[in-house]
Amino acid sequence: MVLRTKIDDSKFENNMTPMIDVIFQLLIFFMCSTKFRVLEGKLSSYLPKDKGLNAARIVDPVLEEIRILLSYDDDAGATTIRVGEQVLANEQDMIRVVGGFYEEYRSLGRKAPVIVDAQPDVPFRDVVFVLNTCQKAKIDGVEFAAPPEGD
Repeated sequence: MVLRTKIDDSKFENNMTPMIDVIFQLLIFFMCSTKFRVLEGKLSSYLPKDKGLNAARIVDPVLEEIRILLSYDDDAGATTIRVGEQVLANEQDMIRVVGGFYEEYRSLGRKAPVIVDAQPDVPFRDVVFVLNTCQKAKIDGVEFAAPPEGD
């Protein structure tokens, strides 16, 4: 015969510590693994602060790069050095023009790429002259343009 005994509920204790530990671990896990959505539809634009047509002014365009073009003239037997539309005759012109463009870039807080683009028939001494002049003007990071793909 089975005797049933009454269990006293007052002696039963709930230990909540392990359950709280598990809840906090789950909370930390989900906080660390959640990826927040990036704001969509945001356009980076640089709009003028002026208002209306009367406030508009013409700003000189800023060059994307400083490209020094070297071409050899067979008839004259000399190398022509150009920066944009300007023909540079000597070292002082080159320091003034290229150095001016370089300082303008630096004042805007941008990296000023100086690219030497020499045609294949330009003597090497003229390319070295351009590099030495850039060094005298304290221009660092001078690069060379690659020849066209068909050559």
